[in-house]
Amino acid sequence: MAVRTSSAEWKGTLKEGAGTMKVGGGAYEGPYTHASRFETGPGTNPEELIGAAHAGCYSMFLSALLTEAGFLPIGADGAAFSRHKAEDTAKWGAIIRQRGIRIS
Repeated sequence: MAVRTSSAEWKGTLKEGAGTMKVGGGAYEGPYTHASRFETGPGTNPEELIGAAHAGCYSMFLSALLTEAGFLPIGADGAAFSRHKAEDTAKWGAIIRQRGIRIS
């Protein structure tokens, strides 16, 4: 398995500062702020990227299971949802929900 390293940099105070997250392999690089993490500001947040990773793994594994069962999957769509509040930073989670499967 390939080893990839992701990174993040933060500059400034918690509420007024800003940062950049980079995904290994150069697939994504983008900003994040207090507003994008705890409110509805522009940019992304770490939980959103974790959710995307979970949804991607789930969809790939579902496709593998369908193939193993003798089906030819055309596609599997997954979605991850996270709820995050500034006053409760220690508690968060992602819920993976199957949105749709197309099988031939």
